[in-house]
Amino acid sequence: MLVSLLVLLAKLNTSTPPPASLIETKHSGNVCSAGAPDFRESQRCRRTDQAEFATDPQSYFLWRSDKGAVVWLGRAEQDSRLAFDASEAALISLRVRQASADPTKQQTTLTLKSLSGAVWIVPFTSEKLEQLRLLALPAGQFELIIRTPGYPTTVRRGLDARRGKVLGVPPIDIEHLPTITGVVHDYHTGEAIPGAEIRSGDSTTFSDSGGRFSLNTSSTTQEISLVASATNYASQEIIVHSGRKAVAPQQFLLTRGGSLRFIVQHECVDDCAATARLFISREMAIFSDPWRLVAQKSGAGRNIDYRFDALAEGRYAVVVEGQSALQRSVSYLTLGRDEKKEQAIRLNDIRLKGVVTLGDQPLAKGNLTLSTDEELWSGDVHTDANGEYSVRLWQGGMWELTIDVPTELKPFFSIRNLNDDADQSWDIAIPTRAITGRVFDRQTKEAIVGAEVVDHVVPRTSGRILSTTDQDGRFRLPMLPAGTHTISVQSEGFVSREPINVQLTEADAQREVPIALDRAMRVFFRVVNAADEPVPNIMVYDWVGALGMENRAPYWSDAWGLVSVPLRQGEQKPIYVMDQSGSFSVALADSATKTSAETPIKITLPPPVAALTLLAATKSGPAAGVRFLVRFDGRFLPPRIWDLVTGPFSGVALTGQDGRLTIPSLPVGTYEFWPYHNSDELQHLFTSVYTRQPTRVVLSPGPNAIKIDVDGAH
Repeated sequence: MLVSLLVLLAKLNTSTPPPASLIETKHSGNVCSAGAPDFRESQRCRRTDQAEFATDPQSYFLWRSDKGAVVWLGRAEQDSRLAFDASEAALISLRVRQASADPTKQQTTLTLKSLSGAVWIVPFTSEKLEQLRLLALPAGQFELIIRTPGYPTTVRRGLDARRGKVLGVPPIDIEHLPTITGVVHDYHTGEAIPGAEIRSGDSTTFSDSGGRFSLNTSSTTQEISLVASATNYASQEIIVHSGRKAVAPQQFLLTRGGSLRFIVQHECVDDCAATARLFISREMAIFSDPWRLVAQKSGAGRNIDYRFDALAEGRYAVVVEGQSALQRSVSYLTLGRDEKKEQAIRLNDIRLKGVVTLGDQPLAKGNLTLSTDEELWSGDVHTDANGEYSVRLWQGGMWELTIDVPTELKPFFSIRNLNDDADQSWDIAIPTRAITGRVFDRQTKEAIVGAEVVDHVVPRTSGRILSTTDQDGRFRLPMLPAGTHTISVQSEGFVSREPINVQLTEADAQREVPIALDRAMRVFFRVVNAADEPVPNIMVYDWVGALGMENRAPYWSDAWGLVSVPLRQGEQKPIYVMDQSGSFSVALADSATKTSAETPIKITLPPPVAALTLLAATKSGPAAGVRFLVRFDGRFLPPRIWDLVTGPFSGVALTGQDGRLTIPSLPVGTYEFWPYHNSDELQHLFTSVYTRQPTRVVLSPGPNAIKIDVDGAH
């Protein structure tokens, strides 16, 4: 049965027919079922010689042939039988070429995400993944993700699987993560340190008599953490980015280290136990946790003395925590090379209480997550049957709160400034108002799937309320306060609407807002690397706001390196193209240029083989909190684009307390920098940039450093 269906599929309109080996595959295989679309833990696999079988209507099913040549994912919605239907199936033809697998045959997971929100996770061995030829899926647009220990994560976006068609994806070559080599030396003497331990996750090696080491890591993350430690030396961490084709030799320069002493004074009554956790800032981290735990110590009493020795230079945070969920205090300081510092920390027990309501009803047994610094800690508090909560905390300041609401997919968000030394109340009234609607094509009236709808009522970026339209083009923005809401909509291939103002009154429960989008003229680009090979998963931004400090969601290049940017008739605008490895380029999108998917404009991304450390200083010392206006090879980069290039996607590129900003991956070329602190200084800079001398550096492959005199720049 299945053989004849696959032969039929091979005759369909496709430029990449299924391989002959697939068509000849016998139709016997294994069928597995799972209550959720995650087959990693499925134990209900059974042999079958048919492509039709009895089903549980609420379960997902995976069919895999004897040779691992095809995966068929389906779900029985109404009846109790599931059958492969050639007229309904959408097929993706794959060829994954993976470097020789580890002898342990660690598990590979293939994840498929549909634009409609469905997600399938299918386990493989490395050998079976290379045998995969076809995915049989419901029609739709998909994103494919492959994860294997020891290999970088592979993503392919923009897979438009259509019913009755076979979509051929360019071969996916997955190379091993590079072998990382380097040396470990004494910072002061320059002598090699033999026997130093270099650790990355579960992988460990040691330096030889000349301080040299070589390490193969099993990481699947976009960043690889290397930590070197040796007897009587402070440990040091280096971040290596797995997105780079080659990794330059790493150099560890270890020192004897400095020390930090924290004297904690606690006005406690009964439970005086506390734990101090010390973190160091990971300045070169982009995708992973920006803090690394260095040490942890516990103590008890009204005065506790914590001492941490053999510490590398850098910015530190100490989190002192007690037994209750919000008994936390965070302090920050910067430690110089071999420096010794002391700091007093005073803890005050503050009683915080409140009532949480959802509409006019108390939120019983609700889960509240609060924190003063989400990067370092958060604590959960629960309301009682009356929606009330009461807890002790140790620190005031700006607190963030999220509340899980049973009826909503996303939590409610709020912020508040709490006092340091007084009991207080924080009542939270969660509104039940919502803005709903349908996003559709103005001309055809067809639903637009996957459009991003954002309510900008909350001024903080993390507090924006966002929804993505479903298969019917429907969206819902819940838990909204009364007042004016500014709604923006963006969807690939359509002209972004001017923001829509929606007024909600106290009496409103739900406001329906239909939103029509106009199809745009599309300018097509193909992104390639220096070897002229298509590059998938490239981000393209086409809007940065009036001051260059904003951005909308990016467009992404698909599996063929192809990306299109929508424009109005007669419009021209610069676009900013960037890879997560640190490479970037700037191009001009012009609606007058005739392009198509077959004849796109080519953009070549340069390799990001340079690293740069910026040292900002004034006459009095290091300059913290400095931003930079940047010109690269004669072309200015908007501030927000520079932020994205340098890595901190949720924040901005600022110098730390030591005046340092390290950028691990950049293309070579000429860079010019003008320092500023805030938007007012940036506006003034825009009017005077051509009369102010920049600090210029020509980057070459490998590490580079430059010092910027902030005083002299004004």
